Amino acid sequence: GTVFDELGDLDRAIADYGQSIRLSPKDSRAYSNRALSWLKKGDWERSKNDIERAFSLNREDSRAHCNAALLFWNWKKSKDLALRHVELCFRHGEFQPKDFDAFFDEAREEARLTKGLSNTEEFRALVDKYRNR
Repeated sequence: GTVFDELGDLDRAIADYGQSIRLSPKDSRAYSNRALSWLKKGDWERSKNDIERAFSLNREDSRAHCNAALLFWNWKKSKDLALRHVELCFRHGEFQPKDFDAFFDEAREEARLTKGLSNTEEFRALVDKYRNR
């Protein structure tokens, strides 16, 4: 599904993630990845449902926390909830210092999805906190 998602073929990505879920229903990553595809399509409810399912399988799934942050920011416009999940995403994730640059590179999807949030003082403080840990 990841390849189709990156190519912008969200329907095929969602179908592939669905197949992964059928084969490995306890793999939180498949739910997290499908949640992002739903988010990109603007289907907030399905994205939320997949994120909740990912959390029910693994509370420390960094991708689910990243996607929850995007969901709360893009759908609910909740800076506080988004930032809480950004911190959990960074805390549980395996980020390299260069990975954080994607949030500020306007050519990257991460920057588009965090637009407005990544410009806040709080977001930048979290990046600084976790960039060099």
